[in-house]
Formats: sequence, C-alpha cells, structure tokens
Amino acid sequence: MKKIFSHDVLPIVENLHNVLKLNGIKSTIRSENLNVGIGGMGCCPELWVSDQEFEHALKLIETIDTLPPETDETWVCSNCMEEVEGQFSECWNCGKPRRQIL
Repeated sequence: MKKIFSHDVLPIVENLHNVLKLNGIKSTIRSENLNVGIGGMGCCPELWVSDQEFEHALKLIETIDTLPPETDETWVCSNCMEEVEGQFSECWNCGKPRRQIL
C-alpha cells in the first residue's frame, strides 16, 4: 500500500476516495479520526491505494480539482446556459457541475 493523498479536511479526502471507487480503484482512508479538536493532533487524513494501482490512481487524481474554485466570477452553465454566481460549483437550475470530475 502507498499513500497517494492527504489533506487536513476529511471531506476532501473522502471525495477523492469516492472518485477512485467510481473508477474501479480500491482505496483506504487512514488517520481520519486523529485530526480532531482545535488544531488536531498534527495528523491529516490520508488516502492509500495498492502498489499496483498507484500510478493509475495518481494520474486520475492529477486530472481533477480537489478544492472548490477560489473565484467569485460568474460562470455560464454549459448544459442549460444559466448564469451562476462564482462561489457555486453546480448550476442552481439544472445541477450540472461547473467542472467535470471524471
């Protein structure tokens, strides 16, 4: 097993875990319970994959955004052409994500 990703925000690690799962890659989250309280214990949740799937998982992770965009610029949904405020990652009208994850 190899560690492929870590972040101090558990939902971000969980999101990548789910993306890998949807792409047929088994992964495990470790240390998710050690980053609790104010300041945590210096441990971040980690995402681990098998040695055999590491390269495939790494390529997949490199193609997606792990954090929401840091922009307030208005964007136009490519599905319904509705104008959406920049802080939102999905169209309020049709629900299409701003960026494709897969």
